[in-house]
Amino acid sequence: MRLAGRIVLGGGLGLCLVTFAGWVWLNAYACACAFSKVRLRWEDTEALAAFIPPFGIGVVVMILGGTLWFGGWAQGP
Repeated sequence: MRLAGRIVLGGGLGLCLVTFAGWVWLNAYACACAFSKVRLRWEDTEALAAFIPPFGIGVVVMILGGTLWFGGWAQGP
């Protein structure tokens, strides 16, 4: 179960990182068209509505992976 926990934890972390990178890329693309400084627009609710669900799923998957990984320590090897 420890290996499965590591794999699930890594998958959740990967999903969170890809989601955050996509959101940053979207903001950078929108700002770079005018060659200005890139700012993360937290008030952009349309973009956040697309990026929050996969980020939330990634967090839940990471918690599940951590539970599988560290929950096995209580049972021993």
